Amino acid sequence: MQIKRRGACRHGRPLTRRAPLVARRARVAAVAHHISIWVDQRIKPKPEFLHTLLSYYETQLWGTDFQNPGLAARQINDWVAYQTRSAIRELFQPNDFADEAGSAVLANTLYLDGTWATPFPAANTRPGKFLLETGEEKTVPMMRSEERALYYMETQDFQAVGLHYRGEGERFTFYLFLPRAYQTVDWMREQWTPENWAKWRQQFSYQTGTLSLPRFQIQQHHDDNLQDALKTMGMEVAFDSERANFSRIADITEYQIWIGKVTQRAAIDLNEYGTRAVVSTGGFFEAVPRGRPIRLVVNRPFLFAIVHEETGIVLVMGIIRDPAP
Repeated sequence: MQIKRRGACRHGRPLTRRAPLVARRARVAAVAHHISIWVDQRIKPKPEFLHTLLSYYETQLWGTDFQNPGLAARQINDWVAYQTRSAIRELFQPNDFADEAGSAVLANTLYLDGTWATPFPAANTRPGKFLLETGEEKTVPMMRSEERALYYMETQDFQAVGLHYRGEGERFTFYLFLPRAYQTVDWMREQWTPENWAKWRQQFSYQTGTLSLPRFQIQQHHDDNLQDALKTMGMEVAFDSERANFSRIADITEYQIWIGKVTQRAAIDLNEYGTRAVVSTGGFFEAVPRGRPIRLVVNRPFLFAIVHEETGIVLVMGIIRDPAP
């Protein structure tokens, strides 16, 4: 989030500390979500604002010089690269700050990094066909796991499977929803409501079956469309240069600030071992049940969601229309 100004701190140094959050995340490797706020060196944040960031949002505040766009972009991007283990190297360009000196930036990175509780045998991966929405077929690396316990549910309109990640303590699951051939992935997204999700979660059970799933990598950068989404959710005033009120951040009586830009980048790399071959302890134990074997071949666009199991909260949701890089 870039907050623009109209009308004091050190460069690249944190003004808040968040060791408790880092320690907690060290025990959970599946999902890493990091937030930082960068303020211009001419802004002196209020102590109450700093306390709120750390106590309630576990967010660090950093200082930089937005009158030097190259320096500001480099410092923020270095922080992003460090937090995401270099999976995301560039969140901002210098020209993001060139037109109008920014007074604050909120950087939000979300990175999935975990291994499957039950990996796919790498030797089983073969080229397979994936049918795009245009009717075109693409050949993609298709992972395959046979005679395994699948956390599975189905209806007359879709099939779904949950793949658990290894992890100690908190548990995360990658849920995949494949609409039947006569439905579309956009239809699937429309069905995803809090009420339906709560109902579907109760219908998953372990069944023996075979799963074929394409490998894929995605890295997406959300900009203007994210800003529009936030406005739709009721944040119109924050983007209005005349009506926005951020006076609780700092003493800013000499000028007006408002949100000028919202930027988010997400990266997911899914393969036979998980998202990266990083070993962590603990995880789900799966029992192979008896019953009718199932077969799920993910060879057309699908919806996925990464879920925190204890709460049912969806951390990441996306649609894969084309898994080919």
